[in-house]
Amino acid sequence: MRQAESKVTEKEIDVKREGFREVAFRSQLLFFCIVDLNIINDMYQYSLQWFQNLFRGSVANSEQTDDVIRRIDILN
Repeated sequence: MRQAESKVTEKEIDVKREGFREVAFRSQLLFFCIVDLNIINDMYQYSLQWFQNLFRGSVANSEQTDDVIRRIDILN
Protein backbone atom coordinates (compact mmCIF):
# COMPACT_ATOMS: atom_id res chain seq x y z
CA MET A 1 0.00 0.00 0.00
CA ARG A 2 2.75 2.47 0.89
CA GLN A 3 4.55 1.61 -2.30
CA ALA A 4 1.44 2.49 -4.33
CA GLU A 5 1.09 5.81 -2.47
CA SER A 6 4.75 6.47 -3.09
CA LYS A 7 4.32 5.94 -6.84
CA VAL A 8 1.36 8.34 -6.94
CA THR A 9 3.28 10.97 -4.99
CA GLU A 10 6.29 10.55 -7.28
CA LYS A 11 4.13 11.14 -10.36
CA GLU A 12 2.55 14.25 -8.81
CA ILE A 13 6.01 15.65 -8.04
CA ASP A 14 7.19 14.91 -11.59
CA VAL A 15 4.20 16.75 -13.09
CA LYS A 16 4.76 19.81 -10.89
CA ARG A 17 8.50 19.82 -11.54
CA GLU A 18 7.93 19.61 -15.29
CA GLY A 19 5.68 22.67 -15.04
CA PHE A 20 8.57 24.73 -13.73
CA ARG A 21 10.78 23.87 -16.71
CA GLU A 22 9.62 27.08 -18.45
CA VAL A 23 10.78 29.14 -15.47
CA ALA A 24 14.16 27.40 -15.57
CA PHE A 25 14.50 28.04 -19.30
CA ARG A 26 13.71 31.74 -18.97
CA SER A 27 16.11 32.03 -16.04
CA GLN A 28 18.83 30.43 -18.12
CA LEU A 29 18.27 32.90 -20.95
CA LEU A 30 18.35 35.82 -18.54
CA PHE A 31 21.57 34.62 -16.91
CA PHE A 32 23.42 34.23 -20.19
CA CYS A 33 22.22 37.63 -21.41
CA ILE A 34 23.54 39.21 -18.22
CA VAL A 35 26.85 37.36 -18.51
CA ASP A 36 27.24 38.57 -22.11
CA LEU A 37 26.86 42.21 -21.05
CA ASN A 38 30.61 42.31 -20.41
CA ILE A 39 31.06 42.14 -24.21
CA ILE A 40 29.48 45.59 -24.37
CA ASN A 41 31.55 47.01 -21.51
CA ASP A 42 33.96 45.46 -18.98
CA MET A 43 32.04 47.23 -16.24
CA TYR A 44 29.26 44.63 -16.62
CA GLN A 45 30.72 41.54 -14.97
CA TYR A 46 28.40 39.37 -12.94
CA SER A 47 28.95 35.98 -11.34
CA LEU A 48 26.70 32.96 -11.10
CA GLN A 49 26.58 33.48 -7.32
CA TRP A 50 25.33 37.07 -7.83
CA PHE A 51 22.64 35.83 -10.21
CA GLN A 52 21.58 33.01 -7.87
CA ASN A 53 21.18 35.48 -5.01
CA LEU A 54 19.16 37.79 -7.25
CA PHE A 55 16.99 34.90 -8.44
CA ARG A 56 16.38 33.53 -4.93
CA GLY A 57 15.46 36.99 -3.69
CA SER A 58 13.05 37.48 -6.58
CA VAL A 59 11.38 34.13 -5.92
CA ALA A 60 11.14 34.79 -2.18
CA ASN A 61 9.70 38.30 -2.68
CA SER A 62 7.20 37.35 -5.37
CA GLU A 63 3.53 36.73 -4.72
CA GLN A 64 2.96 33.32 -3.12
CA THR A 65 0.15 30.99 -4.21
CA ASP A 66 -0.69 27.27 -4.00
CA ASP A 67 -1.90 27.27 -7.60
CA VAL A 68 1.07 25.95 -9.59
CA ILE A 69 -0.02 27.47 -12.91
CA ARG A 70 -0.50 30.89 -11.29
CA ARG A 71 2.86 30.55 -9.51
CA ILE A 72 4.64 29.82 -12.78
CA ASP A 73 2.99 32.86 -14.38
CA ILE A 74 4.12 35.01 -11.45
CA LEU A 75 7.71 33.77 -11.69
CA ASN A 76 7.84 34.25 -15.43
